[in-house]
Parts: sequence; C-alpha cells; structure tokens
Amino acid sequence: MDVTTKAKRRSLGWGALLLIVATTASPLCAQGPNLPPRQEGTIKAAIGLPADFFAQALREVETRRATWLRTAAAATPALHRAPRPPVRLVKVEKDAGSYQGWKAVPAGEVASAYDRPLVPGDGFILDFGEHLTGYVALVLRAFAIPIDAPVRLLLIFGEVPVEVAEPFDPYPGTLARSWLQDEVITVDDIPSTFRLPRRYAFRYLKVTVVGASRHGRFGFSNITAEAVTSAEAARLLPFTPRDAAEAALDRVSLTALRNCMQTVFEDGPKRDRRLWLGDLRLQALANYATYRNYDLVKRSLYILAGTATDKGLVGTCSFERPEPLRGNNSILDYTALFAPTVLEYLEASGDRRTAED
Repeated sequence: MDVTTKAKRRSLGWGALLLIVATTASPLCAQGPNLPPRQEGTIKAAIGLPADFFAQALREVETRRATWLRTAAAATPALHRAPRPPVRLVKVEKDAGSYQGWKAVPAGEVASAYDRPLVPGDGFILDFGEHLTGYVALVLRAFAIPIDAPVRLLLIFGEVPVEVAEPFDPYPGTLARSWLQDEVITVDDIPSTFRLPRRYAFRYLKVTVVGASRHGRFGFSNITAEAVTSAEAARLLPFTPRDAAEAALDRVSLTALRNCMQTVFEDGPKRDRRLWLGDLRLQALANYATYRNYDLVKRSLYILAGTATDKGLVGTCSFERPEPLRGNNSILDYTALFAPTVLEYLEASGDRRTAED
C-alpha cells in the first residue's frame, strides 16, 4: 500500500469516528467511572459495544500479563562491550564562555599518571574523549616498600567539566543525593585490580587519594572503562550530512541514543535509568532510522503492557530491575502514547504478531 493510500485510509477512519461522535453527542454522554453501570443511551451502546466489553478486556489483561512479561524476558538483548581507555589528562579551569563556566584543558599524557608513587592529596583527572555508559576498572600497583595500610580513593565521574570542578556538597537539590556520581572506595590488597560494581555515565574521571600509608607506596598501572550498549554500529543506516554542523549533530545524537540503549530504552543512563513511555516513543523513532534494534522496542512494549494497572492503564514508566514493576507516576498523555508507539513499531519492523498481541 502506498503512502497516499495509507493517508486516505487514516483520514477516512478518523472521519468515520468524528461522524459517530457528531451524530451521537447530543443525546448521548460518556459514562464516568463512579456512576452505576448502564448501557442504554450511552456511546458504548450507540457503537455496538457489548455491555461487558471493558470488563472482558480487563480479564484479558490479567490472563495475559504473565505471558507478556515472559515475552519481554525472552527479548532481552545482548549487551555489546568495548574497552575505552582514557585519551588524556586534563585540568579544569574557569571560563565564562564555556558551558556552566568551566572548561577542560589538556594537562599531559595519560602515562604520566601511571607508575608513580602516590600519597594522600595526590590526584588527577582523566578524559575518555567521549561520553560513554559503562564500568571502570583500576589496576593498582606496589613499589619497593610493602603497603602497610589500605588505600582509600575518592572517585568522581563527570559528564561535563563542572562536575569534576565544583564540590557536590552541601547539596541543595531535591533529587536524591545518591544520584550524584561520586564514590569512596577502599582497597585492602595491593597490587590488585578493583572493578567498580556500579555502572556510570561519564566522560571525565577525577581520582583523589584520600587515605594511604606514608610508609608504603602505591600507584596505578592502568585505568580502563568498558562501554556497554545494546546498539550495534554495524546496523547503522547510511547517512550523508549536508555540512559539518549536521555531521556533528548526528554524531552527538547517535552517542546519546546509543548510551540509552541498554536492556530497555532508558530515559537516561545516569538518572533515572528507567523505562518511560514518553521517552520510549521518541527513542524508538530515532532507533528505526539508525540502529534498528527492534527487539529492544519489543521488550520495552511488553514490559509496559505486563506492568499495567489492574484497571488496564499502561504505566507512565516501569522499573526493569530487580523485576519489572510499574512506577507510581501517572501522566495520562504519556499513557496515550502506547497505541501509536505500537503502531509505529509495526510499521518499522513488520512484526504484526507483537502488535496484535
């Protein structure tokens, strides 16, 4: 079917719906949720809906909920992992012309941070050259004198220079302080490799030694990141930018989308790390024109369906872990996006079975 025919069919469909509303609006009314059930004289009766239409649909939701969640689990995509070494040392300087008043300037080669003894108060800032979502591993080494105390480090992960320039505390924000990406870690055994268990979204990593023996000596021999995403660069559709500005916009957009494509479409890999229906629709549309990961959209749709309320209302957002769970937010115009998001998924993927389910 060509685009013109599709457009005509949609136009006719809407026209028919408007005609029903126009011809029935005067004598009929929609029935509110707190009124006693009745069928005669309602819009449901005018368009021939059975009296138990909605009750039957709700029973169907409860019957199929578990199956939907099993389908979501089966559609979990593999995460692609890629090593990302830091590309330079930087320092941050005040600059009124830069975003949020700070800029990062080169401060030497990464190698200059390695293989040298460090004492409390020492530190450096690594620049990984791009924004990434992933995990960090620190390789600590000893020198000639044995280490006779644990090593304590303050790590701050920053997406932009201001985050590694200005202190986080005192914290006046209304979001939970725990969302800020700073960690204090203590390493007992030197030499060793310490892999941080949490995932971070960052470009810069600030390392400060806050506690260590002044007798023994330790340092770093390597610090690496492992970027994770379910996006596959090999599936990218070709794109020819018209100019340098469009090329830069495309590059930044692909990076942002890639980092949000985890085992669901996250609204943000730094915070909230949740599946939001409004974000999903926009991310899915961008995905159809770029990475074409249809399983990720499918999984996200099934999680939202499987966590609908007992009244059949698709949630505004859902948590993915430790098990799928509906968020407590309720934004009706987000919920209204579920049907068009399913339709757009069908048009992009051709997966009619999922759409009908």
